[in-house]
Amino acid sequence: MRNLLLIVSVILLSIIGGCKPPSDSMPDLLNRADKLLTRDSLDSAFKLIDSAYKLDSLNVNVLALKSQYYTKSGRYDKAKYYVERGLSIDNMSSACWYAQGLMYLYKENEDVTYLLEARGCFEQAIALDSKNYKAFSDLGYYYIEKDKLDSALIFLMKSYKIDSTYIDALANIGYIYFNKEKYDKSIEFFKRALDLDDALPSVLNGYAKCLTQLGKYEESNRTYNEILNGTSKIDDRAVLYTNMGRNFIKLALWTRALNFLNKALEADTSYKEAYIAQTEVLYNIGRHKDAMECIDKLIKMYPLYFQGYMQKGACYRYMKSYDESLKMLKKAQELAKGLEANYTLNMELGRTYEALKKYDTAYKYYQQAVSATNSVLESDLATARIGILLGKVK
Repeated sequence: MRNLLLIVSVILLSIIGGCKPPSDSMPDLLNRADKLLTRDSLDSAFKLIDSAYKLDSLNVNVLALKSQYYTKSGRYDKAKYYVERGLSIDNMSSACWYAQGLMYLYKENEDVTYLLEARGCFEQAIALDSKNYKAFSDLGYYYIEKDKLDSALIFLMKSYKIDSTYIDALANIGYIYFNKEKYDKSIEFFKRALDLDDALPSVLNGYAKCLTQLGKYEESNRTYNEILNGTSKIDDRAVLYTNMGRNFIKLALWTRALNFLNKALEADTSYKEAYIAQTEVLYNIGRHKDAMECIDKLIKMYPLYFQGYMQKGACYRYMKSYDESLKMLKKAQELAKGLEANYTLNMELGRTYEALKKYDTAYKYYQQAVSATNSVLESDLATARIGILLGKVK
């Protein structure tokens, strides 16, 4: 009886083992691979593309995706091979023309003429298939590269209307509106992209920057934290930490700002914006000597950075070293060359001369400051100083 049960078990296992689940259909494989490529999940995408290629190595849509994979992997020789093979099979394949355009777009850094080649390929892809939303999207990106944002927006919106879930188009629309300072619209498109994939660093970064512009500094920093905690593969950690530091500056949380700016400089010891922000914090909390040390590092790396000398001038004035203050401000003036209309520089010169009780000269610089700004607030500040000096000017 036991032997009989054993034989039955073996037979059942053989039957179960021989029943394989149905393989993925070609359209399903291509659709899933395409979505993974869009999210730059290259390893996972390759497995699906390779499976599709084994099913049909002459399918032009498979060859187009294979080319896109190698383009995104930086292996342009292989990308070229597969897209040319696809076009030799079907010269009217919109997918292959798009893949060739993508390759040229990625190779733009090698030769600027590739950018024009990319545009031609995307236009051909659209001519062959008016529903090729990826071609519309990357044609929009071409115009972003050419700094023609209105033209870019037209093509990106066409992509969006064809497929409202294409993340590349949503993100680039968000960036265009951000550059146009339409932050409410910008954040709307970043949100739509994040609803589809909430772990994309570039989209989260755009969303965080919008929040900053909308004055939502703490929420912005929470978003930056999501980026930093979500992956260790971030090339611009210094940028993110600096942005977080600047948000804390806006909230006047100086210690927390300094903490993140220190992290930024640990990530990149030559990151200019982190030094600039760190100087601002140190200056505002009265650590003027530390601020000047920070400025000296900046000037050593960027000798023509006139703002550094201007900041040193302000620090020396607070330390009541007026001659040193003037020396630094004059150096800033010399380096600025043609930027005599700089509001801040004129204000700093005015303040130092006022501290030296040279009221006529201070009055002159405050007047120049008023002429150098379109800001009502800045103009009012300069005008207020002029009002104080009226009774002292000869």
